[in-house]
Amino acid sequence: MTLLIIDDEPIWLAYCQRQGCDTCATLEEALIKIETGQYKLVIVSSRLMAIVPELAQRARVEVATGQPTTGEARDAFRAGAEDYFAKDFHRRLGD
Repeated sequence: MTLLIIDDEPIWLAYCQRQGCDTCATLEEALIKIETGQYKLVIVSSRLMAIVPELAQRARVEVATGQPTTGEARDAFRAGAEDYFAKDFHRRLGD
């Protein structure tokens, strides 16, 4: 597995799992998975921005958000994220 999604939204995590992504909801879970996995990219929900500095020391991190703002983007980069992007999906999560 090369992609790890960290989010606090169970429906979104279930959708990502169905797409073949590895997922978790907490920093503790993420650190365990990063230590044992070969992740090329870790995508973190902006609602979990506080965990980005810790993760950025161990992996390439990008922050995803449902409501992008300039201030939040600045915070993401200052926290160590390499990218910041909007979760702009047109398909239903149930697909």
